[in-house]
Amino acid sequence: MRGYGSLLCYSGRSLNLRSRPLTTYCLTPAQAAEVLGCAVQTLAHWRCKGNGPPYVCLGPRMVRYLVTDLDAWRNGRRVRHTTEAQARELTAR
Repeated sequence: MRGYGSLLCYSGRSLNLRSRPLTTYCLTPAQAAEVLGCAVQTLAHWRCKGNGPPYVCLGPRMVRYLVTDLDAWRNGRRVRHTTEAQARELTAR
């Protein structure tokens, strides 16, 4: 998984995460997928199923992810043992 510091906007300039609080940063699905280390299609699938990170719908085709929501979702999926991960998978179905 990559950190936010290496993330590039599609305008070609890097995000300066020190200039604003993290709560104000919205990432595109492509950027969020890069941060989470998954495919953009996986995020779309999770949105349909309702089991992915929270997102903001700014329009009919404009989905954004708050950086703080991605962090909270990722941290909420931490496990200490494989049985925890298996139990989570069974309850998610």
